[in-house]
Amino acid sequence: MLAFDGRADLPRIATPTLVISGDEDRLAPLDGAHTLVAGLPHATLSVVPGGHLVNVESPRRFVDVLATFFAGVDAAVELRPANPA
Repeated sequence: MLAFDGRADLPRIATPTLVISGDEDRLAPLDGAHTLVAGLPHATLSVVPGGHLVNVESPRRFVDVLATFFAGVDAAVELRPANPA
């Protein structure tokens, strides 16, 4: 598992992606989040105060980040044609 490196596949992911990282996360450091965002073509990075469990440590901020992201995704989806030709 530690030898797996999927970075080459990241550009193939076309789905809007939210990467949330705690600014003090020692288990999944912010460098890893930056690597994901750099490789994903439609990624947004949000850094939230806290460690690895930002959804527990900063729940209100976490929900605000999710709501903002999903509102943007909803707006983008509405602009796409239902049946592209």
